[in-house]
Amino acid sequence: MHDVSAEIVITHEPSDGACARAAALAAAIGHHEGRSTGSSDRATITVHVTEAQILLRDDEHRGRGGVGVDWVETASTAPSPQILRGQPLLHAIGKGCEHVTDATGGLGHDALLMALAGVQVTIIERIELLAAMLEDELERLRRSEHGAVAQRLSVRRGDARTILHTTDARCIYLDPMYPEKRRSSALPPKRIRLVRLLAGESDDGHELLASALGGGAERVVVKRPHHAPPLEGPPPGGVIRSKLVRYDLYFPHPALLRGEDERRGPGV
Repeated sequence: MHDVSAEIVITHEPSDGACARAAALAAAIGHHEGRSTGSSDRATITVHVTEAQILLRDDEHRGRGGVGVDWVETASTAPSPQILRGQPLLHAIGKGCEHVTDATGGLGHDALLMALAGVQVTIIERIELLAAMLEDELERLRRSEHGAVAQRLSVRRGDARTILHTTDARCIYLDPMYPEKRRSSALPPKRIRLVRLLAGESDDGHELLASALGGGAERVVVKRPHHAPPLEGPPPGGVIRSKLVRYDLYFPHPALLRGEDERRGPGV
């Protein structure tokens, strides 16, 4: 599994339930509660455990709030599956795709949207802490009124670069770390900054793409910001654009496609 690039401190709210959950999390990721790991020159992330969630905090949170996997809240306010299927992400995945492997799980936002639209999603996450947060929220989703959505989600711990060849999904979805904009003073959203602190300045998108293209998937979708070039490797076979990002499409096995119109994709 991937070593985190930040110091980790685990805290919990003052309740027996949260205390037990924090202890279980610490054991799951090989960490000691309330203690940091690694050298002191790295940034610190506080992992705050409540009765309901696991939250990431940095100094700006000042002991309040945090960033977490918020599947239950998102599912409660999400539009209908029909509306979601009209979104650029679902266009990129393709109408005929019933099973997607999300090889860069992160905080699971895109995976949930696909599941809400009716797609079966297998999430791969290599950072132990993020994988534990995804599993924890998946269990919370199962216990909620959105249990049917939870049945379409699963989490697999591991490095996608070494296990993508084993997937039987028709589509592989990649959302590697974005390159930072040059000459930009704007900070990325807090959730992206915190995940970047955990993952480090990893530049392995081209390796993920190569692994994805080397398997049996019919389609590989790579989420990219508009300012970034395609990942190193073969050129995309199509592009779907949204207001904020674009989706580069790759077709490793063109003979398996069901029609030339699917290759072109709908205009967005």
